[in-house]
Amino acid sequence: MIVELLSIGLSLALVIGLMAYLNLVGQCKQVLLLTKQAGAIGQDSQLSDLAKEQQTQQVAKQLMKLFGQVLLGSMLAFGSPVLLVWGLGALQLVDTALVIEWVSSVSFVIGFSVLMIVFWLRSPNG
Repeated sequence: MIVELLSIGLSLALVIGLMAYLNLVGQCKQVLLLTKQAGAIGQDSQLSDLAKEQQTQQVAKQLMKLFGQVLLGSMLAFGSPVLLVWGLGALQLVDTALVIEWVSSVSFVIGFSVLMIVFWLRSPNG
């Protein structure tokens, strides 16, 4: 049981560390800002339709780039702990079924969600 809890703690630290290192929260905030910017472009009555189209296309390109970065970063941040637990399970150091059962419990999901909200709020420009 101690080893399972240690692996869960290590996995959480790995997720949070990779999220911070890859600046996933900052990239998500950038997506929100660009989305607001795109909305403002559409509402700007002083711009011609061509100018609106060109600016919207530039924002769309930035959003697609950020989408790829957030997607790949999230896969790395959340996939690394899975590989860690799987590797420890393959070495028979951890009961993988117990780790999966604990991580999928309601208390863990609520606790992790609260932790991520705190992480989001404490990040720069939170």
